Amino acid sequence: TCTDSNGKYYCPRFGMSDRPESQLGRIPVPHPIEMHAVKLAASLYGQNMSDLDIANLLNSHQYRLPDGTVVSFRTKGLPGKSEPGYFGKDNIREIIRNPFYVGYVAHYPTRPLDMEDDPESIRRRKAAPVKNRRQPQILQPGQHEPIYPREIWERNISIRNAKGSNPASTDRPRKEYLLTGIGRCWICLE
Repeated sequence: TCTDSNGKYYCPRFGMSDRPESQLGRIPVPHPIEMHAVKLAASLYGQNMSDLDIANLLNSHQYRLPDGTVVSFRTKGLPGKSEPGYFGKDNIREIIRNPFYVGYVAHYPTRPLDMEDDPESIRRRKAAPVKNRRQPQILQPGQHEPIYPREIWERNISIRNAKGSNPASTDRPRKEYLLTGIGRCWICLE
């Protein structure tokens, strides 16, 4: 049942009953408008458009609903943090990297609990953070419907990874600092 803040006056299914393929809300189903924005972003990224160019294109285009109503694409927002609004390059980056849109559920690395951790507050963890926590450890096929093919996602990930490497910097030796892995910030414990 669509009840989120991005639904009213935006989603054609807002306030209606659950879709049968969701099995009473147990399995996520593609949003009738946002799935087109995701497909468009994935397709344009594969054509070597930048994150910012794709965000600007999504912000300037509109989608026509089956009943003839025209709506502008917008982000979902976070309840209590940010309202639904315009796409930015960070939103596009997350769309491109997210394996959920191609039918997979990712498990990301987490660090083991430590006896020094404060169970009441996740912010007061004492141990070192996990490195490369944006790289999924395990990809499992989900029960939800993919929005676009995995091959496109893999190609986009390889394009993104190629953008991150600079041939001039790969030959330089890595600097090792005296307190790497030992010293911690007094305030943030990093």
